[in-house]
Amino acid sequence: ASSYLNYSNTDYASKNRMRYRLSMNFENIGDSRFSADSYITFSHKQGQWDQINDNIFNALKIYSLSARYEIKEHSSIWVGRKISPNASNIGAVDGIQTETKIKNFSTGIIAGTRPDYQDYSFNSQLFEYGAYVSHVHMNKIGRMQSSMAFFNQTNTGKTDRRYLYLQNSNALVKNLFLFTAFEMDLYKLKDGIVSSKPSLTSAYFSLRYRFNRKLSAYASYDARKNVIYYETYKNYIDALLEDALRQGLQLRINYRPSNIIHFGLHGSYRYRKGDLQATQSLNGFMTVTRIPIVKVSATLSANLLQTSYLQGKI
Repeated sequence: ASSYLNYSNTDYASKNRMRYRLSMNFENIGDSRFSADSYITFSHKQGQWDQINDNIFNALKIYSLSARYEIKEHSSIWVGRKISPNASNIGAVDGIQTETKIKNFSTGIIAGTRPDYQDYSFNSQLFEYGAYVSHVHMNKIGRMQSSMAFFNQTNTGKTDRRYLYLQNSNALVKNLFLFTAFEMDLYKLKDGIVSSKPSLTSAYFSLRYRFNRKLSAYASYDARKNVIYYETYKNYIDALLEDALRQGLQLRINYRPSNIIHFGLHGSYRYRKGDLQATQSLNGFMTVTRIPIVKVSATLSANLLQTSYLQGKI
């Protein structure tokens, strides 16, 4: 349980926010084949209880609530709300998930519904199904994991989105970690005509390298077009059909000259067609984790931000 308090000489700015969290994980209960997990939060603000009376899911968020049964040594089935580690991009699914492992391969089938896109409650109208295959390779240095997943998402029985997801994480080179992910849409509806022509809607690359114990660097590139849910947002389709490519680049350097001092520099650049100018930010910080005598930690940071509508220094 936690409380966030904000006091001000203006009544509207004074707020008391309460947050409760329940997280539990049970592995092989009583040495059986059954396991269970949950991650649930309940948050509310002072003076806004009427919103919870109208809809409890304005405060209650169930991110995970599921049970697992191990059918065989390498096969299991999950029931409830769960995010699959091998298909995490789809998010939580309310339904059934099965997985079978054969040597270095894992295959799975998922069927159920998406949480409601407005309050994250259960919504029986958002049925979806899909499958994935994953492969893991190990050597003396690290691990490489590759997965491919296909999903078809619907709304009231009609196709909302259909896409293919590819992911690879690679740590087979010493001190180097590479991650790539792609999304390819396989369904398009325009002027009443359905098309299955593949369209690359998302590409993401990240690279992290550790030069030595003290110095490390990170870089990422993110490119994403409009993702369209044809039934959920059909009233806005005309505005979304244009492929507005959003691109983002991040660079980060961390330097730790000793166990108690840590320096960092982080810069980012993001641009989308139609923006008056790109969003740019630069952040630097220095942290001392154990100041002698007083035995406290302290951080000094500086931020520069420039967007289409503001310029800021902190």
